[in-house]
Amino acid sequence: MHPRNQYLEGQRATQRASEAEAMAQTMVANGAGMNPSESPYSEGDKVIIPQQSLVYEAKVEKVQFDAKFGWKYFVHYMGWNKKYDEWLPYSSLKEFDENAKLTKPSWKKTKKVEDEDSESVAKIPLPNPLK
Repeated sequence: MHPRNQYLEGQRATQRASEAEAMAQTMVANGAGMNPSESPYSEGDKVIIPQQSLVYEAKVEKVQFDAKFGWKYFVHYMGWNKKYDEWLPYSSLKEFDENAKLTKPSWKKTKKVEDEDSESVAKIPLPNPLK
């Protein structure tokens, strides 16, 4: 084999090995490299879910193992409407911590603001159509 071809083949082998290692690390992070018979979290477990700079409390509603992607969990965010429930991979959940600063839903009531022009509009009574 030509030395240049040997060099290129070595480079390809190194690249394939590093890609395989990265894929294995991703699978472990997502729970795919874990035991499919033992989930780290069970239905009913409280967990925390960090998202950007916020931390939410959630409850695991369903647990499922996918051979390709690993453990995934259907979670309900505590204090939030069920329309926000979602499936998340193992890597998105963290063990519940009582001391974590959790993000609570805020339901601010807004004042009903009258339209500025509503007072200047003439109010005309409409005729009753059922006479």
